[in-house]
Amino acid sequence: MPDNRCITSCAETKNFIAPGINTQDVFDGLIGFYALTGCDTVSSFSSKGKWRPLQLVIKNQKYVQAMKEIGKQWVVTEEMFIAIGVCFSHVWKERYKCE
Repeated sequence: MPDNRCITSCAETKNFIAPGINTQDVFDGLIGFYALTGCDTVSSFSSKGKWRPLQLVIKNQKYVQAMKEIGKQWVVTEEMFIAIGVCFSHVWKERYKCE
C-alpha cells in the first residue's frame, strides 16, 4: 500500500488563509476541524484527505468561527450547527471547490 501521507506546516497553511480572516482564529479552530474530520485511521473523510476540506474552511470566516467554537461550550448553538452543516455540505457536494 503506498504511503500517501502529507504533513502541512502551520507556516504553509498560513499562506492559504483568505484575506480578512484572523490567522490565530484559524489555528484555534484546528482542534474543532480535527474533531469533525476524525483521526487519520478512522476519518469521516476517508480516502479524501484533510487538506482540501481545510482549504475550504480557511476561506470562509463563518466556517473558521464554527471550528473555533467547537469544544468551548457544551451546547451547540443553532448558528454553529448550520455553519458546520453548510461547510461540510460544500465539501461533499462541490468536491472541495473553494468559495
